[in-house]
Formats: sequence, C-alpha cells, structure tokens
Amino acid sequence: MYSRTEVDAIFGELEALTRREASGELFQCPSCEELVDQDAMRCRCGAIFEEPQDIVGYECPLCGSRVAEDATQCRCGARFAG
Repeated sequence: MYSRTEVDAIFGELEALTRREASGELFQCPSCEELVDQDAMRCRCGAIFEEPQDIVGYECPLCGSRVAEDATQCRCGARFAG
C-alpha cells in the first residue's frame, strides 16, 4: 500500500513525463535538486510546486529554500526572527 505522499509523487512524475515532450523546459526541484518539467505540480520526492505569482515569501539564507512570508522556521531548521 502506498502512502498519499508516495502516490502524489508518482502522479507528479507521470504528469511531468507526459508534459516533457510538449514543453521541453526543466527546472531544478528546490527540495531534492532533481530536474523537473516546468509544468509539473509535484516532484517525485514529494515537493509540491506553486505558480510563481502565488508565492509570497523569501529565500532561506542557510539552504536557499522558499519560505512563507510569515514563517518562523525553515524545514532545514533555521529560525527567523519575527
């Protein structure tokens, strides 16, 4: 039995594979650094991508991950002053 995260990752990879032929453009997953189709909504590592205009926040100074504007901590463990 697969977990929801594993199923989402599988569908994300399938989505990327089916769209790769159409667009041909890739970007690097900020979580696992794998190359992913620009139209993919998920990476097989489980990372979920948002449209760039929907992202509000900043980049973590330690790991470079995108964090929400109101975040107090990054997934790498860095803490932010409020």
